Order: sequence, then structure tokens, then C-alpha cells
Amino acid sequence: MADVSSSTSSRLRRRLLWSGGAVVLVAALILTPPLLNVSRLQRRIVANMSASLGRNVRMESVQLHLLPTPGFTLKYIVVNEDPAFGFEPAIRADEVDAQLRVSSLWRKQVEISRIRFVNPSVNLVRDASGHWNLESILIHAANIDAAPTSQKSASEQPRFPYIEATGARVNFKLGDEKLPFSLDNADFALWLPTAQQWRVRLVAHPLRTDANVPNAGTMRVEGALERAANMAQVPVDLKASWHNAPLGEASKLLTGTDANWRGTLHLDAHLTGLLGAGTLTTKLTVDELRRADFVPAQMLDVTTECSAQVNGPAMLLHHAACTVPDGEDSTPLVVKSDAVDFHHLAATPLELDDDSMPLPWVLNWMKLLSARVPAGASPDGAVKVHLQRDAQALWSGTAAVTLPAAAPAGQTPPVFTWNATRNPSATDDPACVNALMLAPTPAHLDATNTLSLSGSITACGYSLHASGTASAHALRNATIDVPMLTDALDDVVAPAADSAPVDIVCSSTWSGEQDCVQSRPAPVRAAARHRR
Repeated sequence: MADVSSSTSSRLRRRLLWSGGAVVLVAALILTPPLLNVSRLQRRIVANMSASLGRNVRMESVQLHLLPTPGFTLKYIVVNEDPAFGFEPAIRADEVDAQLRVSSLWRKQVEISRIRFVNPSVNLVRDASGHWNLESILIHAANIDAAPTSQKSASEQPRFPYIEATGARVNFKLGDEKLPFSLDNADFALWLPTAQQWRVRLVAHPLRTDANVPNAGTMRVEGALERAANMAQVPVDLKASWHNAPLGEASKLLTGTDANWRGTLHLDAHLTGLLGAGTLTTKLTVDELRRADFVPAQMLDVTTECSAQVNGPAMLLHHAACTVPDGEDSTPLVVKSDAVDFHHLAATPLELDDDSMPLPWVLNWMKLLSARVPAGASPDGAVKVHLQRDAQALWSGTAAVTLPAAAPAGQTPPVFTWNATRNPSATDDPACVNALMLAPTPAHLDATNTLSLSGSITACGYSLHASGTASAHALRNATIDVPMLTDALDDVVAPAADSAPVDIVCSSTWSGEQDCVQSRPAPVRAAARHRR
């Protein structure tokens, strides 16, 4: 009997709870609508949003819903742009869902707990003076007292709502010009964990509107921003990443064309300090780097770490420096720039420095440019680089290559010093304007064969002049690590085993085969060809 009584009592309690819930729901359905005049509420919501954003806000309609949670559905909402930045809306959304804090209704207030934008379109505009259109909105919001989003009890200040957007499209503009870069399918969240700090989170897929870039990886931003009187003084602690970006797609995203490099790009960045005077650190990794033309026997994994002082609103970097490891026991290659202006990247001055770059590491990069460089090639030697690029994108400085193999035993290895200068035979191709020029330098192939080498290297190709005495056998031995240099040598060098006078010029584009000619034609060799 006790079990039956207990079961009956339990069923009665459940019925009472369901009945009580139904009564509360019916009371809400009956009492809430009279308290909320939708037409008047729409005007109040528009006025409150306009006051909060400092911009005129328009919407087509407001629909009240009580289930699953009380709130409003705002239809076709538009946040007008500041006329100084243009007339296209700053934010547009077909639908915005605003959830009410029900307890606020009993205090005759309308307090929103969560705002969700569905598939909005956002325009980020930067004017000629370097200001962004959302600056005034953020600074305006910073001057409004608000309680933390997660604060449980009400206070004099309304609690800041949890703001989120799903499926957003973010466009970028410079003045009236819309840039081809966009963020698509973006998910965004903003909330106030403390009275002085915002937290922000963004996950998006970058795209380019004037090129087909179907997969350029995923970008993420997460961190904190604090209140300040202006954008430059905003304290930030932001982490950003761009991961799993195919290198070909990434190059199309940044430049509009495929740079014909393959691999997978991963970028991590951390910004701390003030937005106008912060510290930026980055780590860039490219896995399985190679050219698109062929698959080398061994691809490269490249890591670059950088640091700089940042003026975010002005889009400037100061004292930027990047290091590229070039071996376990050697100093890294350092790339430096005192000033990087993202508006004029082509005019960025650069410095490259490395006092002991291993020659095998340099050769590993050459293996990415030519399938004919053997995978196991690793000649002994070192490269010392001190190069500078000015604001006109012209290079100066030296790159010195030390080759122990080019000296007989016991003698000091020769140093081949390449001087950076303007290419005296530059074409209309800007890539060919800069050149590394080698002054005549002796190279001992063996005890009886010595050549004087000179030449030039550009981004378009190279030209080498060799004069002196050598045999075909000695020349082939000298180029065993880079067999592409033996192309066409048989056309101009006698096959005799003995040493013979040599005066030839060999040249090639990086993607073509080498061509060699006699600097001083050899009549006997020419006559032999004529008889054939």
C-alpha cells in the first residue's frame, strides 16, 4: 500500500507542475501582449539601436514571439552608413532575432539578452585619412555604461547583450572603391565578460571576388578589447590564424594570380598592447613546399617567425624582423624592415642578412626550381648575404659564396662575390630589373684546370662566362651537384681528355634549358661541324 500511495503522490506532483506551467504560459500569453504594443515597441527598438550605434537604423517590421523563448524577430534591418564613408549601408540583414530577458518586463523595461544576425552583410570602409567606418560605433559603445553580459541580477546599467552573426559576408572598401577581398560564411560573436572588456570571436573563409578561389583555408580571430577614448588607445590581446590554405589558392587570394607554388600554408599571429602601438608576433609555416611544374624528390618544410611594432589604425609596421632557420648549427637568415606601409608594399625597404648560410640549404631551394638538381647533392660551402632593397625596389649589397671544392688541397677556397645592382640589360619585365653580378673570379677545377668565372643572376634567369683552360671531364665534375649547368656544354667544348682553352657563355631562363656559345668562335670546331 505504501508503494501505491507514493506512486499516486508522485503522479499528482507532476500534474500540478504541468498545470502550474500551463497557467504561467497562459498568463504570459494573456498579459504580455497588452504590456507590449508592437508598433510602439518597434519605434522604441529603432530609437534604442540608433542611440546605441550612433547611426540611423531602419527596419521593416517587428514580430513578437513567446516560444521557444520570448523575443522579437526584426525583419530587413539596415544600419545606415556615416555619409563621410559613403552611402551604402554599413550593416544589412534580412532577419535579426532578439531574445528578451523576461524579468525585465516586470520592471517595465525591455532588456535584450542575445541578438543574432542571420546572413548579414557588413561593409568595412577606410577613408583617405585612415579612419574606419566602425570606429565611431566602437567608441560610441565604449562610452555607454553597460553591465557584463553574464551578470545574473539586474542593475542600474542594462546588461550588454550577447551579439552573434551566422553566415555573414564582410566586404572591404577603400573610400568608394570596393576591394576584391571578402570574408564569407563568417560566424561572429561579441560579449562583455567584465564592465571594461569585450571578448570577440570570428571564424570565416576568405575569398576574392575577381578570381576563382574555391578554397583558401579558414581564418580565425579571438581575443579581448578594452574601452578607450579612441581606436589607437584601445588595449588589445588578439590571436589570429589562417590555416590549411593551399599555397596556390593563397597566392590567388592575395595577388589575383596563381604564383605556381604548391604546399599548405599555416599562419598564427598574436597582437598585444595598444591598437596604435602594439607588439605583433607571427609564425608562418609552409608544409611540402614545391613548384607547380614538377614534384621534386624532396619537398621543403619552411618556418618563418616574425615580430614588429604595429600601428593598427594606420596599417603600419615598425622594426619588423623575420628569421628563417637555414640549418641546425648556423645563424638564421634575417629579413628586416624599419617601416612597412600596407598601402605601399611594393616600396617597402628590406634588408637580408646571414653570415653563414649553408650551401646545401641554398641548393635545397634550387631543387624546387629544377628537377635536374639531384636529391642527394650537398656540396660543402657557405653563403654570406648582406642585401638591401630601397623604396624604388632596387637591390644593393653582396652575396658571397665560398667553395672549398674549387681550391687545391692546402689553398684558401675562392670566394665568389655577387654584387647586387641594376641589371644593365634589363627588359620591360620588372622582375628582371635587379641583378647579382659576379666579377671575374678564378676557380681551380683541379691541379691543371683553372677557369675565370663571371656572370649575372636575375629573377628571370642567369648568364655565366667561363674562360681559361679545362677539359670536358673537369667541367662535368665541377657541375656534378647541379647537372643543369652541363646543358649544351658538348656543343662548345672539345671532348678531348686533355685541357684546352675555354671561353664560353652559358645562359638560361629558370624554366628553360641552358644554351652555350663560344665567346670567341673556334674555327677548327666550326669547320668540323661544316664537314658534317
